[in-house]
Amino acid sequence: MSELGPCKLWTKSLDTRGYGQINVRRGGRRTTIRAHRIAYEKAFGSFDPSLHVLHRCDNPACVNPNHLFLGTHADNMRDCALKGRSYGGPRKLTIAEARKAWMLYWSFGMSQEKIAEFFDLHPSTISVLVNGLTWRCAWR
Repeated sequence: MSELGPCKLWTKSLDTRGYGQINVRRGGRRTTIRAHRIAYEKAFGSFDPSLHVLHRCDNPACVNPNHLFLGTHADNMRDCALKGRSYGGPRKLTIAEARKAWMLYWSFGMSQEKIAEFFDLHPSTISVLVNGLTWRCAWR
């Protein structure tokens, strides 16, 4: 990222996945907006709300506009897979591996980083797995 400058990290509220968030009032209702979306809009102007704001730096707390770009949901999933952060990325887990990773974390207390290293995956892939955001059927 050196050619684009360093990350500028959001220092206020973060969601459970590490994204900066802001609570705002829109249309008489309170809603939460991710900080990187607001950073992009302030830097480059309004954009189609159906588009995603993606990170070149792969750092969810980063709000540096030079690190952000627009894409569709498909672009976001492709970017995630190319960076090895998703189940559908370069290496897929089998159901048996997903169960083993879950057991290593919840039953044996192994860190998510160590599990990711063991399976040669990005730590965020293990995080979404052990927190039940993917592979829900593997535990039933």
